[in-house]
Amino acid sequence: MFFDVKGICWTLAALLVVVLVCTVDLKCAAGRDSQQQGAIDRVRGEIAAGKGELAVRHADGVRVQIRDLRIHVRKLLKEGKNAEARRLMAEIQKLERTLPEGKR
Repeated sequence: MFFDVKGICWTLAALLVVVLVCTVDLKCAAGRDSQQQGAIDRVRGEIAAGKGELAVRHADGVRVQIRDLRIHVRKLLKEGKNAEARRLMAEIQKLERTLPEGKR
């Protein structure tokens, strides 16, 4: 015969084993990659965290401003400037409405 049948069978068997090993490896790699966060997901998470931090800092700034205005209202009341004190109290109430609920 012109062909070595036994050699061809061994070669085909070896190629089949290589294909099976590669298939298993690709399936394992795909499962591992699907569990990891992608770069876009990490960036989106960081942006959301940054927005949350910005909101917290803004609310803290508003609280400081409210505190300072209340101190100023007390001084105005001691000085007898009731109309100006009432006007500032109205502004304080407007600022308090801008704060998130439950965080006042």
